[in-house]
Amino acid sequence: MILFDKSKLMKFSGGNYTNMIDILAHITYRFPPKSPGDAKRLKYQTISWVGDSFLLNPEKLLDNHRRYKQKEVIQYILVAAKRSYPEYRLFRKKTLPSHLINVNAIVNNRLLTITGNEIHLKFEEA
Repeated sequence: MILFDKSKLMKFSGGNYTNMIDILAHITYRFPPKSPGDAKRLKYQTISWVGDSFLLNPEKLLDNHRRYKQKEVIQYILVAAKRSYPEYRLFRKKTLPSHLINVNAIVNNRLLTITGNEIHLKFEEA
């Protein structure tokens, strides 16, 4: 599980898909820069990414992100970021109430399932 700050993720990625994945990989694996060409990774090390957003199984998302459209992965990350971490800690709730987002925008996302009034995240259920 990782905690991250959604606003910092958006700010430092510039909304760019590749940068988002790089940042989430850095938060998840904490790999050190291997060469001077890894300046971006060095920059990520100086930032505190801790926040109220969370992913329970970021490794599964990172390992499988190439199998899905970029739009689907970004939606997945943003839906995950809207969940309440305190609610998860108290009640182990992994879903997001569907009234908190525009469900029509995610209806065709293979990573998200809408059941009743809840949105389920594919890699969070394991």
